[in-house]
Amino acid sequence: MRKRSPANIIQEMKLLRDRYHFASFMFHDDCLTENRPWVTEFCQLYMAEGFTQPFFCRAVPTSWCATRTWWS
Repeated sequence: MRKRSPANIIQEMKLLRDRYHFASFMFHDDCLTENRPWVTEFCQLYMAEGFTQPFFCRAVPTSWCATRTWWS
């Protein structure tokens, strides 16, 4: 699997925000939460670039749990 970098996605989202003035958006990516460092970097860049729109994603719970250590 090849995933785009958070910076690359933020760059595209800035163009879309300026062009379409979206109020919110949704990721359609079942693997979005598999890589916690990727999600963390994306969220940090998202806030740093001044995005205030909420976003949503469909995620597979087992992929999120696999990166957590709450059971230990």
